[in-house]
Amino acid sequence: MITRANGIIRISAEELRALLDAHQEVAIIDIRPPEAFFSSPLTILGAICIAPEEIGQRYAQLPRHRRVVVVGEGPPDRATFSAARFLASHGFRRVAILDGGFTRWEALEYPTEPRPG
Repeated sequence: MITRANGIIRISAEELRALLDAHQEVAIIDIRPPEAFFSSPLTILGAICIAPEEIGQRYAQLPRHRRVVVVGEGPPDRATFSAARFLASHGFRRVAILDGGFTRWEALEYPTEPRPG
């Protein structure tokens, strides 16, 4: 179930997986900091990895016509909400955060791939 927290929509891992399985156009933005690479060298299959401090420089490269899902490490934290709010304030109309973050995605054994790094 999609819920709203602090003005930002949250989407569950199960809902995101259903969107991807239905071939919906979704841009997944993994904003975990570089040090998170050592806790897990993986990311969600097809995700774009952007360090939280780089979102302001790289947001113009992101597809505005797609739903955007921002992924942090675990339960949404300040960086996850901040990145989602930033994108929403810069013209991205369908922004959500992944509830439970990458930790939840990985626990469900959903598709992953190596993070660049």
